[in-house]
Amino acid sequence: MPDVLVDIHLEEQEWDAAIAIAEERTWGYNLLEKVANTVIPHRPNWVIRVALEQANDLIVQTQSKLYPAAAE
Repeated sequence: MPDVLVDIHLEEQEWDAAIAIAEERTWGYNLLEKVANTVIPHRPNWVIRVALEQANDLIVQTQSKLYPAAAE
């Protein structure tokens, strides 16, 4: 359900509404990635912050198999 809501907000260019849904940690990285890829021209500071948080979360786990995802 959150994917559909995010898609609607992104289609309607309601960036902050899409971001609010994506920031709920229960949805996972895929939804954040979708929103980030779409809103980067409109909310670059948010995208930078979220990308750094995700990378740090993955790196802290010290599992080398997660490093490619952190780099992405």
